[in-house]
Amino acid sequence: MYRRVALAAVLSTLPALAWSVNREDVPVLEEVGTLSQPCATGKEASVFDAANRKVVLSVDEETDVRLPRLTSEFHWYCGSKIVRASSAEVFNLARAERDDEGGVSWTFLIEWSR
Repeated sequence: MYRRVALAAVLSTLPALAWSVNREDVPVLEEVGTLSQPCATGKEASVFDAANRKVVLSVDEETDVRLPRLTSEFHWYCGSKIVRASSAEVFNLARAERDDEGGVSWTFLIEWSR
């Protein structure tokens, strides 16, 4: 009888443990700023991410750019021109959306792990 009760007690905690583990895996995103910047249509807009890969910002497409650390600014390219994007608050993720006219709208986010 004792073993059944002990086993039942252990098994009853498993769903709670699984829920807390899964909950910790989900990052929390907090928006800390926005910015819109022009970039002529026909010019490639790109930025380098945390892995130093070139990320091309396509028209009518939302793109997340992970940065290597918390920062309040980064640089991106409109054609061969270097453009500075900044926020008053620190962030480590920038979400870019490029409009039909080439402009880039940035949403600055902090990605937290629980």
